[in-house]
Amino acid sequence: MAQELGPSSRGMLLGAALRRGLILTIVLAVVGAALGFVGGTLRADSVTARTAVLIAPLEGNPFSPDGSGEDLMNLLTEAELVSSDAVARLSAEKLGVAIASEELLAGLSVTVPPNTQILEFEYTATDGDMAVRRADAFSEAYLDYRRARSEGRSNELTERIEAQIEQRVQEVDRLFRDLDEAPIPSQERTLLQGQIDSVSTQIGQLRTTLSEMGMGSSDPGQVITPAAISSSGFLNSRALYSLGGLILGLIAGLVLAVLRSERNASIQGVDDIEAASLPLLGQVRFSDLGVGPTRGESSASTFGSSWRQLRVSLLTQFRKRPLTILLASASDIPESQCPLSSWGMAEATASGTLDTILVDASGGLPQGGTDSHPGLTEVLRGQIELSEALVRAGDHLRVLPAGMAKEDIEDLLFSPSTSKLIDEVKRLADVVLIVAGPIRGSRARVITTMVDVVIVEAAGGVTGMQELANMSTQAVEPAELGGVIYVDGPRRLLARSVPYARS
Repeated sequence: MAQELGPSSRGMLLGAALRRGLILTIVLAVVGAALGFVGGTLRADSVTARTAVLIAPLEGNPFSPDGSGEDLMNLLTEAELVSSDAVARLSAEKLGVAIASEELLAGLSVTVPPNTQILEFEYTATDGDMAVRRADAFSEAYLDYRRARSEGRSNELTERIEAQIEQRVQEVDRLFRDLDEAPIPSQERTLLQGQIDSVSTQIGQLRTTLSEMGMGSSDPGQVITPAAISSSGFLNSRALYSLGGLILGLIAGLVLAVLRSERNASIQGVDDIEAASLPLLGQVRFSDLGVGPTRGESSASTFGSSWRQLRVSLLTQFRKRPLTILLASASDIPESQCPLSSWGMAEATASGTLDTILVDASGGLPQGGTDSHPGLTEVLRGQIELSEALVRAGDHLRVLPAGMAKEDIEDLLFSPSTSKLIDEVKRLADVVLIVAGPIRGSRARVITTMVDVVIVEAAGGVTGMQELANMSTQAVEPAELGGVIYVDGPRRLLARSVPYARS
């Protein structure tokens, strides 16, 4: 089971991810800067003209002289009115162009400065003269529309009041005729006189209201700031947009690096192993893994230099003889998986004239035609002697294959016979190399208690960073962690080598 990563391990994973993603981050930054430059260029091609209108209170409008002047919702309503189709049509008439209202309104924006009775018009267009003319047209059309609305409302009220006055005058004439016909003195005459006085008073009030309406102002407001091109300044410059795109590209690269570190991204080089605070024993190329057992012939002529360097690192660090080594994989792969460097490690020590025995406890070691040969499973069951199961694979190199019952290896490794077998193998060799599956698998864990050194193999593009980060010295106790062998090669070839099939 994977351990919870501490802050230091997370920092190492992030640092490694940043190093791996450096090229991608640079590419994203360059692309972001280029897109920002294009956006800045397009922005620079557009021009904005601004004008301001002071709203005057009018009768018959939401923002009227009877209000307190503090209800800004009225001004917001007026701002929305500017963007109406009616105002857009008036603006088109003033411009003398046949253009759809939607197209004309596309470049318009209206704002209300806080605690003011002012509307600010902004019109953006590709041409400065066009922006100025359209900003002026909208401000004038809006004022004309306000005036027309106010005058229309006033005319409507005037007509209604005049109609009421006419009705009252006719009523007074009728009452006077009735009064002339009434007897003197009489109660009827007194009642008619009272009605005449009441209707006359109403007529006077209506005429007063009509007179006051005629004295009202019809000024809807005025333009206090003529339309003019606003300076773009640094905010609209290409440099700022390019810088913004560059910063966004860098941020995108960092975010991807964080996501990759959190998603158990695969290692890409030896730097990732160092980032996980694990010692690097050596690095081998994928092409060197194809060197197989020579079957009694000297392997020195075909032995790669990377294996020689790995042998020097191993044997100078661990001088104990006999030396028992467990070689396991860092990846959490099936138990049958055999580390890709198994044969190379065995041939490396054997080419140094050290008697080497390679023990296959993984069940996946390519045997070169000895798959049906009795081996480890038969020895652990006591069916054959160790000397009968060993197969010579080259000068100073013998192999103990998995045997014919590979599926029983895991159960047999827990038997007391395993410890006795390892002691016997150590008496026959200078170096005993036992290969198993994943380092956190049950086979590797039981063998760890019987060996001197544990070596872990990590393959580029296959082994995950978190799999390395979860490893520690304590994970292989009581054995000593000898280091990590990094297998470098094309990712697709490494991924296909699970389990590894030799040529």
